Amino acid sequence: MSYSRWIHSEFYTFWSGSGASKKEDEQFCCMFSLDSAPHFSYNQVKEMIKNPDLMRFKITDDLLPEHIEELLTYMGQFIADVDQHYFVKLSNIRGGQ
Repeated sequence: MSYSRWIHSEFYTFWSGSGASKKEDEQFCCMFSLDSAPHFSYNQVKEMIKNPDLMRFKITDDLLPEHIEELLTYMGQFIADVDQHYFVKLSNIRGGQ
């Protein structure tokens, strides 16, 4: 699932099809150039949401404050989508409870 595309953003961000079996292993990809596309686990994304300055170390050091705000939006959507996916998955395992 894509959260941003280069048409409207300087980033192409998406939930990477990792084939994970638990949410902690799900991957968020943040492409900011054709040759730089770091992937982050669910837990790494949560860390960056709690401490946005980490993005400068993990993504690129020249992020502007508005880039960080934009990325926080996409990261929050990723976390919500992953949480929802695993809630539904668990609910289905428990027979809809």
